Amino acid sequence: MSKKRYLYHCSMTDHGSSLLARKITPSRSKHEPVTPRLCAATSVPNCIGARLFNAGVFVYRTARPVRGVTPVNVWDSEVVQERWILPGNTLDRIGFIPVDVIRLCTDPIRRYHTLTRKPCNHLLRLAGIVLAYHNVPAEFNDVVLRDRYQQLWTQTVADVCPATFIHQLTDLTIKRASND
Repeated sequence: MSKKRYLYHCSMTDHGSSLLARKITPSRSKHEPVTPRLCAATSVPNCIGARLFNAGVFVYRTARPVRGVTPVNVWDSEVVQERWILPGNTLDRIGFIPVDVIRLCTDPIRRYHTLTRKPCNHLLRLAGIVLAYHNVPAEFNDVVLRDRYQQLWTQTVADVCPATFIHQLTDLTIKRASND
């Protein structure tokens, strides 16, 4: 069983100073269970890397450390460190990240999807998380996790900026498609 820790949820909707996890099933892929839950992650950058936000986000943190539920049948849950917060748990709003910061994290991946019409993969998720760690304000950054993700990125892709990598991957994918 995992240890108790604070979990984070980012939302483009202001739910007020606190958010109660309710008995609803979020938007999900057809392979995910219909378990009522609130999707969360172990850090704010992981939340941002897990979703293509297109506005500023309100940041919520569990009111107390919780275990959370490790997702099943969610393809990217391990990369983004997703956890499910079950109904009845409360989260407190701890801040807001403006749209210009969010766009630094999400625009390269949004460009990839728009131009290639290809789905996301683990490497793009990892790039999005590293971009978020580079761009979110310090108060939302976990230094230990940031260093781990940066090390994983460097081991996987070498010393290439994640945004540059995504742009190059987009251009290469488009070129390959036009040659077919």
